[in-house]
Amino acid sequence: MELQGLRITTAHWDNDRALLSDIRRKVFIEEQNVDERLEWDGADAAATHFLAYSGNSAIGCARLIGNKIGRMAVLNAFRSLGVGAALLDHIKRHAHNQRITRLELSAQCHAYQFYRRAGFCAEGRPYADAGIPHVDMVYRVFAHEQEKSLYDINSDDQLHHAGGLLELNGMFDMLLSQCRQNLTISMHDPEHPLWRRELLLSRIKQLARDNRRFEVQILLDSEHVLINEHPLVQLQQRISSKIQLRITRETLSNLIVADSSAWLDFEQQEGRSCYADRSRTRQLQERFRTCWEKAALPQEARRLHL
Repeated sequence: MELQGLRITTAHWDNDRALLSDIRRKVFIEEQNVDERLEWDGADAAATHFLAYSGNSAIGCARLIGNKIGRMAVLNAFRSLGVGAALLDHIKRHAHNQRITRLELSAQCHAYQFYRRAGFCAEGRPYADAGIPHVDMVYRVFAHEQEKSLYDINSDDQLHHAGGLLELNGMFDMLLSQCRQNLTISMHDPEHPLWRRELLLSRIKQLARDNRRFEVQILLDSEHVLINEHPLVQLQQRISSKIQLRITRETLSNLIVADSSAWLDFEQQEGRSCYADRSRTRQLQERFRTCWEKAALPQEARRLHL
């Protein structure tokens, strides 16, 4: 979909309720399955609202309550066209004019990189909001330099521990949002929900489409050879030029490494991650390569198994 003269305006709930509600219903309630009772929280009348237009059509929105940005949404057909960034720029200018020194928002973890590029920094651990992993992020309006952020690839060298599936999903999503060049995947338990997460599949497809040098290597335990119905295996069969799959007899861990810098390993509902650890990722990838060189192609492993 092409934009036709993108513009951002300040809106008012009394006058623009129908347009704002329509966008939020399509994005949050219909697309993301957010409960209506959570979406309509009674705070809209007191908020400052913003609308993005393509021509005469409203295509995105956000609201500001005090210094907290929320309910930011862009219709699916207009994503990846700069609409969200334009909304944030407008809100930052509004905050500057109103002498608001600090903007806060609760970001869906899969959108971490989007907000990071806009100068927001993550604070604290991932948490659930409407059943979706979120992380708190802040922007200092009058700061002269971008600050360091938690979970920032190539920058945050802290070791993070996930104590439940929600935190694990959040760390996984933030890692994927920043990946650009390559993914190394070691699968001990293909049935773990992270390996079936739709975000992983969509992110691989997006990167395979947008970056001709992007590549994925997947190493799978031999005991799981016959898993042709697994979504990752099916995706590998469709775009085998970008995704390589091998089967090993070695005992593997559940591990994902992104861009030779960030890694996440996990078991059941617990895990660890680091987003700037080239020494550790070098060790992990050397171990991975050793197993990879001894591993069999899927067809060979399947014949041996049968």
